[in-house]
Amino acid sequence: MPAAQKASKGDPDTRAFLASLNLVEWGAALEAAKRLLIALDAPPVAPDALVRLQKLIRYHGEQYTTLVIRTVIESDGNELALIEPVISAVSDVMRRHPEWPEKGVAWIEAFDGIPLLQIVETMRGLEIFRETSIGTYLAVSLESRLARLFTISPAPEVAPPAKIPMSQARIPVILAKVRLGLELAALRDRTPNNRKFGELARAKCDLAASEVSELIRVARAYGDREEIISRLSWAALVILSGSTLSTPTRQSIEKRILAGERISPRQIVEAGKAKATSRAKPSAKRLSAAAKPAPKCRQAGGLSAGL
Repeated sequence: MPAAQKASKGDPDTRAFLASLNLVEWGAALEAAKRLLIALDAPPVAPDALVRLQKLIRYHGEQYTTLVIRTVIESDGNELALIEPVISAVSDVMRRHPEWPEKGVAWIEAFDGIPLLQIVETMRGLEIFRETSIGTYLAVSLESRLARLFTISPAPEVAPPAKIPMSQARIPVILAKVRLGLELAALRDRTPNNRKFGELARAKCDLAASEVSELIRVARAYGDREEIISRLSWAALVILSGSTLSTPTRQSIEKRILAGERISPRQIVEAGKAKATSRAKPSAKRLSAAAKPAPKCRQAGGLSAGL
């Protein structure tokens, strides 16, 4: 059942919100996607790519989707790159920077020489991305490249202080996730209605609800603490920001990190378990005292005689 039909059973505010989006009906969006591919002489696309185009037409219209398709297939070297992660990434960049596509041919030419398929395969080979999130992080990479063409070059920055060495691939991934988490957290703050937030979050990045929750939690806890972010893996940040750790335990681990100690996800889990165990077990002295028999009362001789 289409999402709009499901939502019609919800509260009036949600129905009014969805109606205000002027969404294209799902079946009509699918037919429009097929028609566009034929009209633009695009190569055959996989089912997931067709579904992505269907969603773009539903939420943003045919003109917008036409430019997404043209951007990919008309840029040099990307004639066969009309796959779901690429479609999703190009669309994300267009929505974040609507002024860039307005540059016309210069927008499409900006993608010349960017090997979109090769970048996607490299990301898959790293085995640190979920398949459903590759498009989101590809968009971050494209945004960085295109910004050098479409924005004024910033003044030279002072070299940042040396950090603990990390994998070249891991640092951009973590920073991208934290940045996305901050955006989702701001969206969450502006959207108290859970159903509305879910609709907006899916339209923004199309990630699983559990991953959206992780992104927001880590961003709220460490979004402004680069000294922590730059020293941990994403898995470690997820565990460290979780509710299973007590505040003293978390602060203790943070001090170790800032002191230069390399902390793994397993060490964080073990630290949490150790604290929980120490709170649950009484101390040895308390156990020893509890095991001793209670002292017997002895009557003093003088008192006995007096009675």
